[in-house]
Amino acid sequence: MQIACGTAGAVLMDLALQGRVDSDINQLWVVDTTPTGDPILDGVLAEIAAEQTKLDTRLWIKRLARQASAMRVIAVDELCKPRSPSLE
Repeated sequence: MQIACGTAGAVLMDLALQGRVDSDINQLWVVDTTPTGDPILDGVLAEIAAEQTKLDTRLWIKRLARQASAMRVIAVDELCKPRSPSLE
């Protein structure tokens, strides 16, 4: 369960760092619904935006932890996708 909670927390932190969600001691909310282009982040962002009640971060972590295995599968799939060489 700790890895699952860590995965969920990392997703929320990534969304926060990208300015999509914010929180205080009592609740977490969506600031910007613009998709990030990442299937995991965009799915979680949509789920938070669709929630009628503002839940606190701890509840979101517990809720999203149930999806952690699926998130890891998607992450591995994304990492293994062929990419075009960059022109840097």
